Amino acid sequence: MAKLLKDTPVYVSCPHCGKVQHPRLKWAKNHKSLKCRHCGKNLDLREKQAQSLIERTLKAVQAFGQALESLHAEAKKAGKAVKAKKPKKSKGKKKAAKKTKAKKASKRAKRAKPVSMMPVEAPPTQPSP
Repeated sequence: MAKLLKDTPVYVSCPHCGKVQHPRLKWAKNHKSLKCRHCGKNLDLREKQAQSLIERTLKAVQAFGQALESLHAEAKKAGKAVKAKKPKKSKGKKKAAKKTKAKKASKRAKRAKPVSMMPVEAPPTQPSP
């Protein structure tokens, strides 16, 4: 929530030149005035219009933060439900499974010899009549 307050801009228009300023929400809440970047005059952030914009932005950010928190809680709950459904494996079975995999791999290696490594047999000679 603190990151949302820090990063969310508040759109305040300058009463002198009409240009829109966008200070961050946390900054606007903690300061009394803002200097316009275009005309250089001070904007009073304590005025009713500026305070209204700050408050409405704050309410929107809080509602968004609550929605994010509820989504996060729901995802956490779903993850725990999936974990609970999976059967737990014991460590002994893992070790036994690793040993059988190693034996199977060694058997495959013995069976699959390349042709170049096989002994060459002489073709049988036919007896002459």
